[in-house]
Amino acid sequence: MTITENDLRDLLDTDSGGGPCRGVTVADVDRRARRIRRRRLGAAGGAAAAGLAAVMAVALPAGTADVVPQDVWTGVMSQPEKRYGARLVTTTVLSERFSEMGRRIVFDIPDQARRQQTWITVYCPSGAEVLLWEGGRYHNVYTCDQRVGDEFTAALATVSDRERVEIAVVPAGSVAKLGSPLVDGDDAQRVVQLAGRSRADLRITADLYTSEPCESGPGCRFADESVPVPSGAYPLGGD
Repeated sequence: MTITENDLRDLLDTDSGGGPCRGVTVADVDRRARRIRRRRLGAAGGAAAAGLAAVMAVALPAGTADVVPQDVWTGVMSQPEKRYGARLVTTTVLSERFSEMGRRIVFDIPDQARRQQTWITVYCPSGAEVLLWEGGRYHNVYTCDQRVGDEFTAALATVSDRERVEIAVVPAGSVAKLGSPLVDGDDAQRVVQLAGRSRADLRITADLYTSEPCESGPGCRFADESVPVPSGAYPLGGD
């Protein structure tokens, strides 16, 4: 940094003032230059710090304006990272009402549900028994004992033929009328015959479950949270 004419003039005035006259030395000029340099560097540093604080006040997210200058980078780095989760989406691909008990009824499974996670549920009278066939072969019997609101359901765990299911809803105690364990398709058909025909308010649903990405909102779950499994139903699994 160079010393200006005004600085030299001040130095000369000081030298020619009160007291014995003496000449201006190189050391005098050097000392005066160092003092001026320190003052100017101090002023420049203060201006730079003020400028940095102003820039960061604009750049920082809301709520960090009170971060002190020495912690300004801590304020920036401590902002929480955005989280991405998943939401379970339910699509009902089959919903049919029927009223005949004691008869085998066929239901086709829609194409989009044959190789994806699907839950099949039968709504039926409390204690009723639901027999299930897949591809014409007897699979299992279920009891309508799972309460969903004001209704009772039976959850069907299907495992083989995903193109269609066949069910027969019979009154409670119909399997016991067989007088022996229900083992195969002949036994199942005999249960249906012994039950006889009757009527009730019945319904079958097939719900397809998929997931979609989300950042927040109802049902949005993250990797460190458990995803709820739909209640009252078993999945029709994919390959």
